[in-house]
Amino acid sequence: MKTIFLKTLKKHRKGLVIWVLVMILTAFYAYMETPMVMENMDSIMSAMEAIPRIVVIMFGMNGPSIGTPIGYYMIMYYWYCLMVYPHAAFVGASFISTEERDRTSEFLFAKPYSRSTVITAKLLAGLVNILVMGLFTWLTTMVLLIPAMGNAPIHSAVTLTAVGMFFTQVVFMALGFLCSALLKSYKVALGASLLLVFGTYAIGVVIEYMGNLNALDFLSPFRYFAATEVVESGLGGMGLLLTMVITAASLFVTYVRYQKRDLRV
Repeated sequence: MKTIFLKTLKKHRKGLVIWVLVMILTAFYAYMETPMVMENMDSIMSAMEAIPRIVVIMFGMNGPSIGTPIGYYMIMYYWYCLMVYPHAAFVGASFISTEERDRTSEFLFAKPYSRSTVITAKLLAGLVNILVMGLFTWLTTMVLLIPAMGNAPIHSAVTLTAVGMFFTQVVFMALGFLCSALLKSYKVALGASLLLVFGTYAIGVVIEYMGNLNALDFLSPFRYFAATEVVESGLGGMGLLLTMVITAASLFVTYVRYQKRDLRV
């Protein structure tokens, strides 16, 4: 299993580097932009009043005032989520179907590895991948964004929301694994997993906009650890429960389905 784990990490390291670089560039842009935002806060707030509420929600500006360090961070956190969650789904959808895409399944399964062993190794490699992405997101916030805001005392809030982000990454990765196990085509599985991300994002926006549909939060992982709720109340028990249930169910179906699957060679 160690061999498969290491080879999977090596095979996907270039993709991870690209995703991390995009994240760093985004954080650096926020670092460069912060002084200008703070200097022109009055005009920005006036402009925001003219923006339709649905647009405000779509861009994550419906939390605390952007004029406060925590409010500005929450907007950036929202944008970070729109990058790390598709990455997590991509990891889940691509890691166990890479061999079928490259027509190397026969080579892998000719070795004395059970399918369960292969999935477990790739799952662990996927966890490392999304953990690295999450750690870089947290680190760039600590190193770039907070100093740009005058070292505002929001370190604990940043760390707590980063933990919530990681749990949501796990959910989307597990759903990506599920799509890859259920759908034979690599491209279809990848498309379905990304559709899940942006579909649940849209659902989350609608729930927030309507204001009276919180009972449907379970439909959108974006709502499980929303930054505002995490900062105010911590990691909610319902979000943790949904994370465990969806992840466990997705991986269970993945293991069962993959055992019976006719692999393309």
